Amino acid sequence: MNEIINSYKLKLFIIFLVVISPFVVFNLYEIVQVRQKSLQQSINSANTVIQSLHRHHTVLLETVERELSILAHIPSVQSDNYYQCSDVLKSILTNTKFFTNIALSDGDRKVLCTAKKGMKKVSKMAVAVFDEVRKNKTFAVGQGAVSENHGLAIIPFGYPVKEHKKLENPVLMAGVSLLWLNKKSYDINLHPSMRVYVINGKKNVIGTIPSEKDLLGKKLPSNVEIPKNRENKLLETEDGVWIFGDSVHEMQIIVYIDKNKLFADINTLFYQSLFMVIVMIVVAQIMAMWVSKRLILHEVERLMSISTSKIRMASVSELLVNISHHWRNPLNNISLLMELIKEKIESENSKEEILELAENVSKTTITLGGTIDHFSSCFDKGQKGVFDINNSVETALALLEPRFEEEKIQLKNSLSKDLNIDGDENEMVQVISHILNNGIDSIVKKNSSEKWIKISGEKKEKNIFLSIEDSGEGLDPKIESKLFEPYVTTKFMNHGIGVSLYLVKSIIEKDYQGSIKAKNTDDGCVFLITLPVN
Repeated sequence: MNEIINSYKLKLFIIFLVVISPFVVFNLYEIVQVRQKSLQQSINSANTVIQSLHRHHTVLLETVERELSILAHIPSVQSDNYYQCSDVLKSILTNTKFFTNIALSDGDRKVLCTAKKGMKKVSKMAVAVFDEVRKNKTFAVGQGAVSENHGLAIIPFGYPVKEHKKLENPVLMAGVSLLWLNKKSYDINLHPSMRVYVINGKKNVIGTIPSEKDLLGKKLPSNVEIPKNRENKLLETEDGVWIFGDSVHEMQIIVYIDKNKLFADINTLFYQSLFMVIVMIVVAQIMAMWVSKRLILHEVERLMSISTSKIRMASVSELLVNISHHWRNPLNNISLLMELIKEKIESENSKEEILELAENVSKTTITLGGTIDHFSSCFDKGQKGVFDINNSVETALALLEPRFEEEKIQLKNSLSKDLNIDGDENEMVQVISHILNNGIDSIVKKNSSEKWIKISGEKKEKNIFLSIEDSGEGLDPKIESKLFEPYVTTKFMNHGIGVSLYLVKSIIEKDYQGSIKAKNTDDGCVFLITLPVN
């Protein structure tokens, strides 16, 4: 009996070594490769960081322009009641965290109303922006600088108020803090040897990752000379490497890699890996001596069950959080527009038209909110009834009408009449809206003169067949087979999280017992939906 047990222990030990040996060898090989290529990999990583931060900054510029555009058309801002104007600006400052202050100024740069008290005139750092807005009567962005009041890096923005009742083309000024830089740094896998600097046109530091407040407003360390040639974006010194990004509105992102820290960390990682190999061999021998075959199988099965459950729960939780964050900003913007429309009712003559518009915006808010509720309740069933898919298509087109007009996309609707089906009409509106949105994005990305979307549908026997075809760029063959999986997206980073088509497939299959597929055509892409009729 003892001989059998000892033989089994030896076999188990050998099997364990054989199983882990490829992983150990591969791990050591990877460490050696990293030592040889670490600097180049760090440079590639630095370029990725620069591109990512550039995208975040671009999104910031677009967001600020949109917010100021909305503010410039609010009646309270356009009137001579500066108390009401200040109240509106205070409200925006409270709800939008990236603004440090918002103010309305006249042609003499005098502040008429402001979100924060104490500001009487346009600051020196914002004068150039003010003059540009007054001259060109358009949105303008200034050079970032460290504020003398609170020591934070501020970028000044300006927007013309063209319809003021009393003043002639006053300017809506705003300051935006670069605190977003450090918030976004949490999403960046930055090696301890790397440091990010953001400088303005005067080569003064206005932001860092990790945060270093002592450097704000000062020149770069080591008196680094910034190359003037756009192609020369890398400067290697004895101690490190500097990688320079392109300038955006006189703001430039630079990454520094400390070679001493980089190589020291890699050496440490190498020795740690060797130590782990020895530990793993010792542990393997101890396990082979004391663990029986039955116990191993039982423990593996139990751990597999626990791990699978945790992975599923974590995936669902992450999906819900991402979707909630993805929709929150559109919901806030729609709510803000609702308040603006209601406020305009008292000053405009066409109240019925404005009330109807407010009701449509309210319906949009409810529809978008329904998406969050749909996912948060893990696809709980809503109130069902018989409805005509034609009505769902009309509702979806009404929601997307501004995008169709803006992109000049032609709609070709050839739906048959009386496409009645039993289900939740709200969900069908979501399905059609998501597919149309994807089609619009694909057409815009293709940038062709042919811009159209065809919607067709008919009922045959006990099925309704819907087809939504676009003249976009088509599906990428790399993701075509997994198009409807969660987190798979055809959009650029930070413009989408890959949930829309997963949501569409889930609704079609789970709530309608139907099917959906997509394929490329000669002109673009087509989505084919089959819905059984009870």
